[in-house]
Amino acid sequence: MTQKRTGRRIVRPSTDAERKRYRAALKEENTGVEANKALGRELLAERRELSAIVTELKTLREQLKITLTELAERTGMTVSNLSRLENMEGPNPTIETLRRYAQAIGHRIEIAVVAER
Repeated sequence: MTQKRTGRRIVRPSTDAERKRYRAALKEENTGVEANKALGRELLAERRELSAIVTELKTLREQLKITLTELAERTGMTVSNLSRLENMEGPNPTIETLRRYAQAIGHRIEIAVVAER
């Protein structure tokens, strides 16, 4: 194998051991990337489920002709927080927040444990 000059440095070809270490590190890194992608897909699915629940609560509120101001009085939450909740801006809402919202519009949140398919 020949050495290659790049500017002032001499670059030598990598050895078999170096290539093996590089491939192992790359494989480990790719495994981590795939795990992160899977986690991201899972979190996105959870976010979509929460968004569907919040959308349903908002639809019920609108059908009952309850304003955000009235809802704020009933829940003890601010109008801006309720607006962010309904638009799914910010972090995921807590179960307690969803429960307070549902209770304020005359509904309740049910949580069930269901076997995976």
